[in-house]
Amino acid sequence: MRRLALLVLLLALPANAQEAEEVREAEEAPEAEEAPEAEEAPEAEEAPEVEEAPEAEEAPEAEEVPEAEEVPEAILPLGTVAMVRDRTGGLLTRVHRRSREVELVRAGVETALVPDTELEPGDALRSARGIATVLGPDGTLLELAERSQARLEPGLVTLRLGTLLIDSPRAWEVRVGEDRVFVQGIVATTASLSGPGSVAVLDGTAIVTRGTEELALVAGQRLSLDATDPTVLDADEQASLLEARGEHAPVADGATAKGPAEVPERGHLMLSGGVARMDRHDWGVAQLSGRIRLVSPVWLHLSGGAALRPADEVAGHDTVITLPFRLGVRFLAQLPRSFFIGGGADFSLLVGERCTDLDGCPRVLSLEPGGWLAVDVGLYLHRRVGIQLELSGGLHRRRTPPAGPGLDGLASPEVQAQGVIGLFLRL
Repeated sequence: MRRLALLVLLLALPANAQEAEEVREAEEAPEAEEAPEAEEAPEAEEAPEVEEAPEAEEAPEAEEVPEAEEVPEAILPLGTVAMVRDRTGGLLTRVHRRSREVELVRAGVETALVPDTELEPGDALRSARGIATVLGPDGTLLELAERSQARLEPGLVTLRLGTLLIDSPRAWEVRVGEDRVFVQGIVATTASLSGPGSVAVLDGTAIVTRGTEELALVAGQRLSLDATDPTVLDADEQASLLEARGEHAPVADGATAKGPAEVPERGHLMLSGGVARMDRHDWGVAQLSGRIRLVSPVWLHLSGGAALRPADEVAGHDTVITLPFRLGVRFLAQLPRSFFIGGGADFSLLVGERCTDLDGCPRVLSLEPGGWLAVDVGLYLHRRVGIQLELSGGLHRRRTPPAGPGLDGLASPEVQAQGVIGLFLRL
């Protein structure tokens, strides 16, 4: 048994020695550790060249955002309020300072509209008894009628109420509720809270869009926005739409500004009657008077009439007709709601008969000068008719017959007063 075990041991030794030698050879791997040659990666570490990213950091050139900040240039004015007119006493009067009838709504703030105001996108105009005319830089004329509301954007008007007249050489869009109207030329668009709006083409064209449906209108046609067939716009309707446009309406290149001119108020012709206090007696008086505008608010006043008064102070004698004439100056000021007030001074001349003697009362023609101070209060009932109350008082040089034979007649100042009411026609 021992010999067998020894033999096995001897056979195993060569194998163990071979394994040990292989381990020794493997440990001599430092020769394979020539990996340092692969560690020439430093050459690859030339990545710093890639770090030329600073060239990409030339983003400051892209930081020319200030060019984008030129947005204010995009917020250009829509136009200028070229004219504002308030209706005073039935007639439209041009406003030079602040309107009492037209408002500007900007950023939710309401202010009285002032002529020459530059409008911005989103501004709204709201009128009562007044008209606003906007003149655009391209010649567009937008006229908002009385009792109307509209919001303005570049090339777009949202009409909420009333009438808008556009006179434009280029296309504009007008929105009325769900309808969109594209207009070019002279087109009047209306909107109502109680019914459908309408489009009237005075000159040019209009296209009404409802969803996918389009209706085209030409000059002389009118379309109700709840209808599909246009009607013919007659001359009376055209005149009615253009009636408010004044003869001094602003016109720019490209705008035609057609329409009848409105005659300005140049004078008043009045027929009046009342009572007068003359020669210490009350008598009836009737007169025809007129006013002529010189320079607003200055008017030239003249009147003539007839008054009944006693011929003398002797009982039993008849009364005579005296003709009072007056010439003077009036100053008139407009008040809200078609009222006006005025005042002035007149030179007067009474033409009539006077006694020269108490004995039999022989009569001669008498001219008695005097002066008046007058106050007028009136109301314009219609664009052509008004009513006025005048209260006036003053002195005149009264002649009386001599108290006895051989004596001279007397001349003394006499108080006179009168109150008359009358209707007048506006010319």
